[in-house]
This record gives sequence, C-alpha cells and structure tokens, in this order.
Amino acid sequence: MTILLTLLILVLTVHVETTVEDMTLVIIDSSGTVVGERPAVTPGDYVFDNLVAGAYTVRAVVADTVVASIRDVRVPETSVVEVAVDSRTVERARTEITADGARRNQNIQVNLVDNQALNEALGRQGARVAPVTEFSAARGNYAADLGGLGQAPAVLSGDQQAAFRGEVFATHNNNHLNSRTFFQVGEVLPSRRNQYGFRVGGPLGSDAVSFVINAEEMRESGFVNGNVRVPFPSERVALAEDPALRALIQGWLDAYPAEAPNRPEIDIRLLNTNALQKVRNTGGSFRLDWEPGREKSLSLRYSISDNFIDSFEFVVGQNPNQRLRPQTGGLAWEQRVSSTTVLQLGANLVRRKVDVLVPPGSVGPFVNTSREIEGLGPPFNIPINRVSNDYQYLAQATTTIGIHKLDWGGHLIRAQLNEFQADGARGVIFFGNNGGRTGVENFQLGEAVRYSVVLGNLYRGFRETDFALFFNDRFRVAPGLDFSLGLRYEFASAPREVNALTVFPFRADANNFAPRIGVAWSSGATVVRAGYGIAYGTVFPATYRQGRLNPPEVFRVDVQSPDLLDPLKDFVQTPGEIARHQANLLTPDLVVPYSHQYTLQVERELSASTRVRAAYMGSRTWKLFRTIRENRAERVDDPTLMTTRTINDRRPDKRFFSVARVENQGRSYFDAAHITIDHVWRQRLFLRATYTFSKALDTGSDFTNTAVAREERRAQIEAMAFEDLKALSRFDAPHSFVIGYSYTFPRMMGAVTLSGTTILRDGTPFEVRSGTDSPPFGNVDGERGDRPSILDPGILGASVDHPDTAQQVLRRAAFDAEAPFREGRGNLARNTFRKDGMTNVNVALARAFPISRDQTRTLSLRIEFINAFNHPQFDEPNSGLSDPNFGQITNTQNAGRIIQASVRFSY
Repeated sequence: MTILLTLLILVLTVHVETTVEDMTLVIIDSSGTVVGERPAVTPGDYVFDNLVAGAYTVRAVVADTVVASIRDVRVPETSVVEVAVDSRTVERARTEITADGARRNQNIQVNLVDNQALNEALGRQGARVAPVTEFSAARGNYAADLGGLGQAPAVLSGDQQAAFRGEVFATHNNNHLNSRTFFQVGEVLPSRRNQYGFRVGGPLGSDAVSFVINAEEMRESGFVNGNVRVPFPSERVALAEDPALRALIQGWLDAYPAEAPNRPEIDIRLLNTNALQKVRNTGGSFRLDWEPGREKSLSLRYSISDNFIDSFEFVVGQNPNQRLRPQTGGLAWEQRVSSTTVLQLGANLVRRKVDVLVPPGSVGPFVNTSREIEGLGPPFNIPINRVSNDYQYLAQATTTIGIHKLDWGGHLIRAQLNEFQADGARGVIFFGNNGGRTGVENFQLGEAVRYSVVLGNLYRGFRETDFALFFNDRFRVAPGLDFSLGLRYEFASAPREVNALTVFPFRADANNFAPRIGVAWSSGATVVRAGYGIAYGTVFPATYRQGRLNPPEVFRVDVQSPDLLDPLKDFVQTPGEIARHQANLLTPDLVVPYSHQYTLQVERELSASTRVRAAYMGSRTWKLFRTIRENRAERVDDPTLMTTRTINDRRPDKRFFSVARVENQGRSYFDAAHITIDHVWRQRLFLRATYTFSKALDTGSDFTNTAVAREERRAQIEAMAFEDLKALSRFDAPHSFVIGYSYTFPRMMGAVTLSGTTILRDGTPFEVRSGTDSPPFGNVDGERGDRPSILDPGILGASVDHPDTAQQVLRRAAFDAEAPFREGRGNLARNTFRKDGMTNVNVALARAFPISRDQTRTLSLRIEFINAFNHPQFDEPNSGLSDPNFGQITNTQNAGRIIQASVRFSY
C-alpha cells in the first residue's frame, strides 16, 4: 500500500489550455536530462509518472522552438502545471531562432537594410520550407510556407517570474580555432570573436511584481579573407590621351591594392587577400510584469541594440560602414473581463535608425567595370540615412461560448519613415566590352559605356496608416474532429509625403479579405490536418520610394558614351521646362500581393518512441511587384547605328531616357512534399529527420521582391515578359534533407550531451547572361539582362559546383553569344543552371555541472564545431558570357570550419 501511494504522489499533470499543431511537452530534470516527452495534440491533461522527487522544467516545444517554459516545478509539491500557448506565442519564439547551417562567408558583403539580408540567405541556403499547419485568421501568414518576411505585430505576453533566477555566459572564437577557406593563400590571419552577456530576473518587492534584465555584447575584429579581381601590373597605368582624364582614371586605378594576382590557376586576375573589419553589437532589454489581481496583468518591455560595422575594404572604398540602432517598446494589459472572455490590449513602438555610410577613401561615383575586375564602391544607393517609427496598437480577445472558442481583435499601425537614400546621387559609371575592346581596356582609356546620375533633393518623410481586423472560430463537432473558420481583413493605405514633395498615383488597397479554414481529425495514434487560406503582403517602402525619382524635384539623367570630365555637358535645364530624364513610375492601380496557401498533413505515432508526419503544401502568389522597362531603344537595319552611342537617339519617346514602371505583374508557384520522422530512444537519443521535395517557379519576382533594379531580372523584350521570365525561383532547392539529433551519455561517461545538425540540400539556380548590352553580345536597347542562345541543350540543368570543373560545364562553345545582337534576344531561359549545394555538419558537445547541493546552480560548458568538416559551398560562377573569366568560380558562400567555446553559469 505504501508503495502504491508513493507512485501516485510522484505524478505530474500538465494541463494544456490551448494547443497549436506539432506541440510537444518536454519534462527536464535539474541536471538537464529529458525525463519525459509527449505530443500535445489537443487541449487537456497530460500525465507524466515515474518521476523522482525534485525540481523540473516543463517546456512546450513546437518544431524545435521552445514556446513556453515553466521552471522550478517541484515534485511532489506540485500536482498540476498550466500551459497556455497560441499562434502568436509560437510566431514570436520562431523569430528568435536562426537558420541552421554554416555561417555566411564574411567576404560576402550584406547591407542590413530592406530585404537584403533575407535575399542573401535565400540565394545561399534556399527557402526554409515549413507547412502552414494553423490557418487561423489571427495571424498574417504571408510567405509563412517559405520562412516569412519577419515578425508580425503582437501583444506583449506576460512572463511573471516566480523565483529569482539568472545566468551569465561568454563565448569565444579566434583565428587559431578556425580553418582556412578553399581559396585562402597563407595562414588564417589574426581575428577574434567574443560574445558575452547576462540575464537576471525575479520578484521585485512582492510576488505580484517581477522583472527581467538581459544584456549582451558581441565584438568581432580582425582580418577577413577573400578574393577580388584586380588589374595586372601592366594594366595599372591610365591610357587616356587627355591629361585631366588620364589623371582621373589613374586615381581610380590606384584604389586597387598594390598586390598582383596570386591565384591565376582560378582566374588570371584573381587576388586572394585580407582586410581588417570590426563589428560590435551591443544590446539589452528590460521588462516588468505586474499581477494586481488573480485575473489581470500588466507587462512592459523595452529593448535596444546598437550595431556597428566597420567594413572590410579589399579595394579602397569598396564596402559601406554601417551603424544600426533598432529599439522596441511594448506595453500590454491582460484581463479576464467575464467568465467567458479574456481581453488583451497592447501598444508597441518599433524604432529603427540606420546609417549606411560612404567609407573613407571612396573615389566618389560608383564605378562598374563589369566583372573583369572589382568595381569601385560603395554601391550606387549609398549613403543611406534613415529613421523609422512604427506605432502599433493592438486589441485581441478569446471568448468561449459552448463548444466555440472565438479569437477576435485587430491592430492599427502608424508608420513614419524619414530618410535620405542616394540611389545614384554620387553618379554611376559603366565600363564594359565595347568598341572591340575589353572592359579593362576601356577603363584605362576612360571610354565609359554609360553615365547615370540623380539630381535634386532626395530627402523624404513618408507616412502610412494600416489596420487589420480578424475573427476566428475554433470548435469541435465530434470527438476527434475540430474545425477552424476565420476571416481576416487588412487595409493598406497609400503612403503620403509630409511636405508633398512626392505625390503617389495609387490609392489605398481596401478590399483585402482573407478567409481561412482548417480541419483536424484524430483517431488513436493518427492525426490528419488540412487547411486553406489567403494571406496578404505589403507595399514595401523600397518599392514606393522610387516614386520620388521624378521631376520637378528630382531628375535622373542617363548619358551614353559620356565625357567623364563633364558628363552632363549636354544636359540643359530650361526654366519652366522639364528636361529629358529617366522616369520611375508607379502604376495607379498598385496593390499589395496576395497568396493562396494550402496544406494537407498526416501524422502517425508508430510507437511510444516514434512519430511520422507527412505533408503536402503549396501556394500560388499573385500580383507580385515587377518593373516594366519601357521606351527601349528600337532596332534599326543599319548595323553601324546599332551602337551604345545611339541608344538615346533610338528611343521612341524623346522626352525620356528609359522608363521604369512598377506593376503587379509578378506571379509565383510553390509546391512541396514534406516528411518528418521523430524518434526517442531510452530518453537519451532524440532524432529528427526531415526530407523535403519541392519546386518553386516565378515570373521574375518572388515574395521578397521590392521591384528595385539590383534585385530583379529584366525581360530581354518587354512585350514577351511572361514567356521570357517564367522559370525556377532563385531559392528553388528541390531536395533537402536535414537531420538533427541529441544524445546524452550515461552518468558513468560524464553525462555529456552530443548534439548536431546535418544539412544536405541542392544548390539554388543561376542564369547565364550576355554580360553586356553592347554589340556584338547585347541587343543594344539600353537595358541589361540579355541572355545568349543555347547550342548544346545537353548541359541545361547542370550543376556548376566546383572551380576545377566549372568551365568544363559552362563552355563558351555551348552558347551562341551574338544571338541577342543579331536577333534581339537569346533563347536561353532564366535560371537554367545550379550552383553548389549545401553539405554542412554542425556538432556540439555540452556538459552541465551542478555546483550547489540543491542543484539550483549549474555551470555549463559547450564547444561547437560549425561546418565541422570544413566543406566549402562554392558560389555561382561568373555568368557573363562576354567576360574573359566566364564560367570561373572565385568564392565560397560559407565560412570555413569554426570552433567556438562557451561557458554559462545559471542560478
């Protein structure tokens, strides 16, 4: 009888008020060992027995993300633990998880503005495919199946601290622990990376008030190794006849490092070199939680981050320096207003201050030398000085009426954006193959193909006010059969400029209704889920800000074959008249894009330790942004007139140079099969293997596209845009296999935990281009993006994945390079080849040491091997057919093996 009572006492019941798909409850003892795990597929009670007396942590985990954690649960004193999560909780937690895989190679420069970091990650790793399993109207869901665009507005959730807890941690890495990358010449030069911080929280004076303080800093300094194409020593002398022009070009040539190329076996002009870079990210947060009564709570949170990047410069002035200071503030009130309704009110401030600066030593304009040698930077859109404030006001509630659980509410966002962005104000000069000379020869001679510059006041203050309303009903119609029906409405206002310097032609988009339906059926060990919904995107500031690049406040001038000493000598502004200019137009019927999303998922528990989930998912996205390039130079029969000098003379409308019109013409298509197997062995080995087979297509733009010239592909002939551009998306990776594991060795072997992730994924696509608009390779219409014709279809779809074999696959003889000039367009499709895929292994060893008798204080040691086998993931080859180094791979997308050690003290 005594034994029976003991067994009954040492039982922990976890009561789940609400659940989301794929949620698992995990019980962890004081040593960090998992002693219980169980899927929580429906609301209710989940019992964990065979526990020993002690302190435990109860976690709710969704797709490897901890969405709720209750610490210091005492057995046998505690009998029932309450866990409540919702879709917003899951979304917030997921945004804090970084992508698995090797780190980005530092020598790939990414400016942390707009969607540039996301675009780089998609091109390097492919999309992070995940089934949309909860079709609730309470969330936006746009592009959620492909990883999403960022954090959605949410009411700050409570985080009451019942006991005083804290931790201090530090992580270190240096050049002695890192491996050389594939192209590196010589040893790894000095560098170090230190990350450290603390977290402390607990009751503040009384059990009704608690606080949490977080602070963290990362400092990284030292040499970045990378490749850059430089002129030969014999090409370091300007050859222009005019002394003033010769002096100008000589100053530009002197911006290149004095070192000669040292990797001629890869590329005759390739120099592997090193440059210093400094990075400092400092941030922290503070929050207060107050529970004045049993059924009400107030939460406040403020966070700030100060980020500084003093970028590496292989070539003087190559990359901008960056200063970023995001801040967020949140205030939330939660109260049970009746026996059936819980109300949440919230207000958030999201402030971003961004300065992307022209580095010292820059030559002034952006000098584009095609890809024969490195261009002289920074990019044409630098400098950027930007301050934005998003004021978010949110209300949401949950009401239970019989079998119905109703989620309803909405939010209003007032957005302010004050900015200066150069977008060509420094001038852009293009050199390339022209007149029978290479791009480098034309550079030495000062014979540019084109000069482009923006004149006028580019500072603007934009304002928007958007709001959304939602209503969702979840109900059970029979045992094991649940439905979810919802409707979401989103209003997207048209931006306005506070000083009326820019007037936008499009109006508010006010007819965005998004229905959602979901169904879940469970029987024994089987759960089936299905859903469909519509989700709406947004008009990016990067998209609508292009409307400011028009007269009378701003002129964008395009000069062919310019005189570099006075490139605007023929540009005349007559008072009262609008001079010839490049037009940047926004269509009057511009609206937000939207997506149809659908999922069918079957989950089966094969045994107490093995679970399988199989899903089919997909989306169809309409009205993506795409730029139409109009007023192109027309073709003429006289071949002597088909030159770059005559481009502006051959444009039909002499009032303009080129005309760029942003339309909702883009479309994308995505489908995937997704299977996941979870296995637990004796509570020591946890294994998750996921395989995804997918296909992504689009018509030249995808869910991240802002219709900015540098991130989208142009049609060769605008009248044939859909036929010419429909192809694989740039993040398409058909096969992806990810395996994650964690194994805790027995105590006699030290209770060390071995964990890791292995990723095998196809490479993403790239395309072969002519590399120039000039004869005899381009169609000479004033727009880049021409592609050759294919002569050997047998190489289509090939992977170009290693420097030793790249040019054997991309053979010049396989292409008709002069087809665009001869016929106006080539027949080679977009994105017909693939670059190197990802083969990455990350491994970590960790051990926790209790340093107090009650095991409330622990010291954890961890060592991580990132890209453990130092496997290079090669970048795409030079894909410009007119360039001398066509087909050569000269960079890796990932860093070499990194070993870092960390220590964490928790109390």
